Amino acid sequence: MPEASAARQRLNAVAATLDGFELSRIDLEQRREGDVLGQAQSGARTSLRVLAVIEDEEIIAAAEEAAAWSRPTRS
Repeated sequence: MPEASAARQRLNAVAATLDGFELSRIDLEQRREGDVLGQAQSGARTSLRVLAVIEDEEIIAAAEEAAAWSRPTRS
């Protein structure tokens, strides 16, 4: 398997860490988010038109925080 291949890079990432979150980030960077609102699990097809999950992580986190803040509290 060529050292520069995507498969080799994924294998090297798995061998380098036991952190599942880190592995998922590497996978997301390599294979992209896919169609998060549809059926494609990875690749160039995506239903997101404005955001890219990795590139806009801070915006997504801020939106999530704002949404949590604006939810009514239960008594």
